[in-house]
Amino acid sequence: MPINETFNLTLAELLRHAKKNCILLSVSDIAELAKLTPWYVRQLIASGEIRAINVGGTGRRTRWRIDPDDFQNWMVGRENRRRDLTAA
Repeated sequence: MPINETFNLTLAELLRHAKKNCILLSVSDIAELAKLTPWYVRQLIASGEIRAINVGGTGRRTRWRIDPDDFQNWMVGRENRRRDLTAA
């Protein structure tokens, strides 16, 4: 069951709930919350932009889990980025 169907909460409330209950988020959960594809979330993990824990598997069968704090830190780092409008 998708994580946002389980709880009718805002993203901040959902992350607080996950942290309080020691819940690690899956790639699918992150993709759904951030409106990204699972493939792109895996790319972010591979590049080191999002910290993740391998809970089993190797290669294409790797099962990643993301701490809610790490996801929230990534989201905060992405918001309000300065844009260089003179670079064009």
